[in-house]
Amino acid sequence: MAKVNALKTGKAGGPPPEDAAPGNTAIAPRGKDQPVSKMQFSVPEGLLDEFSMEAGKEFGFKKGAKSLLFMKIWEHYQATK
Repeated sequence: MAKVNALKTGKAGGPPPEDAAPGNTAIAPRGKDQPVSKMQFSVPEGLLDEFSMEAGKEFGFKKGAKSLLFMKIWEHYQATK
């Protein structure tokens, strides 16, 4: 049987003091300017691969790159029509 009185309470793994803890609840979540909707359509697989690669080169290989490239193309289209 373990000796409960002999157990040490270490500082590792304990919660930080209240004044040292980050106030992460004080930061308000970011809101969206406009509500977003999903758009889905079919394109040839090769075209999707090329579009994905171009989006990655332009905006970085991260989530949302294809949406950003689409918005850039759409804004260019609106400006030139």
